[in-house]
Amino acid sequence: MLTSLVREARQAPSPAAPSLDASLGSNGALADALRAARDSNPDGLVHVVFANGGFRRLAANHLCSLARFGLDGRAVVVASAQSGCDELRGLTRARCVVQPLGFSAQEASGWGQPAYRQLTRGKFAVFRYVVEAGYTTLLSDVDVAFRADPTPELRRLLADGVDMVNMVDDRVLDKSDGAACPAKPKDPNSGFFLVRPSEGSLAVMRRAAALLAAGTAGYDGYDQGALTQALSEHASGTARWPGSGASVRHAYFNCSAVANGYNFFVRPAVARGAAVVHANWMSGSDSKERCLRAADLWALGDDGKRCAPPPQAAAATAAAPLLLRASLDKAGMRILDCTRASAAPRGAISFLAANAPARREPPAEVAAAAGAGRAGGRRKQLQWVSKAPTPAPLLPPGEDASDVA
Repeated sequence: MLTSLVREARQAPSPAAPSLDASLGSNGALADALRAARDSNPDGLVHVVFANGGFRRLAANHLCSLARFGLDGRAVVVASAQSGCDELRGLTRARCVVQPLGFSAQEASGWGQPAYRQLTRGKFAVFRYVVEAGYTTLLSDVDVAFRADPTPELRRLLADGVDMVNMVDDRVLDKSDGAACPAKPKDPNSGFFLVRPSEGSLAVMRRAAALLAAGTAGYDGYDQGALTQALSEHASGTARWPGSGASVRHAYFNCSAVANGYNFFVRPAVARGAAVVHANWMSGSDSKERCLRAADLWALGDDGKRCAPPPQAAAATAAAPLLLRASLDKAGMRILDCTRASAAPRGAISFLAANAPARREPPAEVAAAAGAGRAGGRRKQLQWVSKAPTPAPLLPPGEDASDVA
């Protein structure tokens, strides 16, 4: 009798776990944190950051980077486990709430891992939920660091009435590109992503979420591929999904001001004046930390429990040299490592690219360029020296949101 009861219990279906959407809707702590963050910000903007165990140090650095500009108070950290909030407690003024996604998402620590797919789906679901709740939202990945306060440009973009603004993920590859951002970017990146709730923006986000759920999310299978596909379908005018007929004012940030990792670390002629740096085009939290440290963008203290003071260069040595070496893989696609090189001309910014693809020469407007010899084997090094950085607008020069469909 007892054996049959045990067998029946094992065979009986377990109660269905609530869907992520339902779980988000019933998360009172998240609703309270979003309201508090919005009410404390004169612009009504809510900054959402998603943190998991695999990227815990990057999450802490991200918040400390925000704190350097007094922006941490508007941030809401959504952690995939209670341990995430416990580790961030007291570090900054950011609010932290827990929204479980499952063990695998909690431990994801690099692009391409199976768990990373679950993590990106969860992150996008959280972001979509916040926008659907009526919040104008800035989403930033934890491997983003700040060199300046982006608030004035974000405020201007919202005043211009944009619905969605993405950072550019396109790489500027060779001298034919010059030092210019692409006129028509092909790859929107969601690592620094501004969305104002509107019928059109919500329709695009819901379509992207549906693509993720169906496993048909564009070129990479992740949130970025889903978003790219949804935007492309909408722009084609042939989409037939709910809300596809609503207009969407979509724009890109100036890639010189909001820089992806490749353009910042490998193409200084493009991104030397970046205000926001996304340490992508590299895999693994360790390589991201090394590159951010090399560029003086690591804001977490050595003990990991408090924020570090800004580097001395902030005021006294603004013109001091910054010499970085970015090592690339054999295909020239991924950054493997970043280090500080030994010396640079006073008052200049120099970057070294190791193992760079062919035709990677500096554009004409770069002040000086010199080959740095060989680092061994077929690894090439190119040294590009440019003048000290100047802040760049977050949209391309001469362009406002009304210029971008």
